[in-house]
Amino acid sequence: MKKAIKHSIEELELAKFDLEKCLNTKSKSFKFNTFDLSLNYFDENIASNISPKNSVVYIIKMSDSYDLTEVLNKYKSSDANIKLPQINKENFNSEVLYVGSVQNNFKGRIKQHLGFGSESTYSLKLVKWAKKEKLDIVIEHFVLENTSSVITLRLIENILANILKPQFGKHDKIKTK
Repeated sequence: MKKAIKHSIEELELAKFDLEKCLNTKSKSFKFNTFDLSLNYFDENIASNISPKNSVVYIIKMSDSYDLTEVLNKYKSSDANIKLPQINKENFNSEVLYVGSVQNNFKGRIKQHLGFGSESTYSLKLVKWAKKEKLDIVIEHFVLENTSSVITLRLIENILANILKPQFGKHDKIKTK
């Protein structure tokens, strides 16, 4: 038990150090319309906007609020095996679709969310259901330089998700003042 507590303290100290560095982190973003989505469009227009850095916290949001209830019900009934992230129906008035973090391969993770990855991976798969909706999407991301703590990434992701209330994704509930 003492070993676990000592390790936890070390991880938290590293996370605190990483979080202090994050105060100076500026976000980057890029936009697209879901109607334009294709693998070729991803390769030519989106991939170049994605930083090759590893530790990233990202937010996928729409330019305007859009109630996805009908669209998702229709899509899910046509493909019951689709692996979408948890749907948060109580947040369907939010412009934020998803908040996530990745320690490796940010480009690959975005490719999955757009719908050009493995069918067995839980991701938004926007090309499958949002293409016809012609949604203006913004992906905002924060590259955390030299961050080696998974705790830092998860902490920032969870706090952002609790504040932004994304329509998709499972996050730990954090009570803040």
